[in-house]
This record gives sequence, structure tokens and C-alpha cells, in this order.
Amino acid sequence: MDFADRVFVPSKIGRFPLMQAAIHGYVDAIHTCVANGASLSQTDHRGMSVLMAAASTGQADAVQALLECGADPLQVRPLEKYRSAR
Repeated sequence: MDFADRVFVPSKIGRFPLMQAAIHGYVDAIHTCVANGASLSQTDHRGMSVLMAAASTGQADAVQALLECGADPLQVRPLEKYRSAR
């Protein structure tokens, strides 16, 4: 399996590589994932987008990279997922 295929494989805890990169602020990995087809609109099990994940963990450089790659700052999680995440 080459890297382009791995962007679609979740980790043991269910996070895709782009989500992991966003949470940890790995800007180069964000660009690599997006260049290999990772979706900027993906969400985690709670409905949190990659942009929200980067912002909620204080990763300003990752937020900037995601916005530059085309992440939608208006993407919100469905209300029912928000209620169940509390």
C-alpha cells in the first residue's frame, strides 16, 4: 500500500492521517495528505471537522494551512452529534 492509499486508512483510534496532522500541527503532513486526496471535509466520530480539531488544539499554523488548502470555515457538525458529544 503506498502513501496515497494510506490517507484513507484510519488509525487504531479511528482518526485519519489528515485529522492526526491537524490535531498535532503537522503542516507538511497536512499538505501531503491533501495532495494525495484526503478530504478537507472529513470529521471524527464526534462530527468535529479537521479545521475545528486544529483550532481546538491551538494549532494556528495547521488552521492556516487547512484554510489555504480550501477547508470550509463554515462547516459545522450536525446538532444531534453536538448534543451527544457533551
